[in-house]
Amino acid sequence: MARTKKSSSLTEEIYDKLYKSIMNGEIQPGANLNISSLKEEFGVSLAVVREALLKLTAQGIVEQRPNCGFDVVELNKERLEHVMEARRLNEGAALKLALKNGDIQWQSNIIAKAYELEHTQVYLDEEKREINPEWNERHKEFHYALIKGCGNDVLLSICSYLWNISQVYRKQSLLMKGESRDFNEEHKCLMDAVLKREEKEAIERFEAHIENTKRQMLSLFLI
Repeated sequence: MARTKKSSSLTEEIYDKLYKSIMNGEIQPGANLNISSLKEEFGVSLAVVREALLKLTAQGIVEQRPNCGFDVVELNKERLEHVMEARRLNEGAALKLALKNGDIQWQSNIIAKAYELEHTQVYLDEEKREINPEWNERHKEFHYALIKGCGNDVLLSICSYLWNISQVYRKQSLLMKGESRDFNEEHKCLMDAVLKREEKEAIERFEAHIENTKRQMLSLFLI
């Protein structure tokens, strides 16, 4: 039993490290995740690394290829468009449910997460050459807070899966020259509409936010 618990703990640790490295852009889309190399790097067993990679696969950010091992997900223009459309549909549905079912705790959590996000810098330097990993995490927490009140765990899992896939490209799109978005204003307008429970305005704000993100990410394919 003790060995099982230790193995599970190590798997979670390796999973967390790889997840953050992928989301922060330290490991690029399409990169091969060699099990033997990761075993040596982290000083753990092959089984632990494999379990961590399988968990990342279940989260949508790693793909297992027959006879080729594991790669970080890589999207072409068409597939990224499909992912963003799926986000719009599923997160939009979750948001509508949250507007109907969300309680005072749901509202309070949105305000708290919005405050944390607003007071976290997007970039670590004035030249905007390095993304702040903390901002990435707080950005996800804010968006999850918006839909958490939907009361449907299956739908929330789908939304999380789609978010992970799209965010593999977050760092690259944020570092593009000439890209300028007022994230704080977009998030504030979205939050205000949600807290007022104005469904029409909230969905419009949400869809505009998704559209801006899609445009930003798709511009990567024009380089």
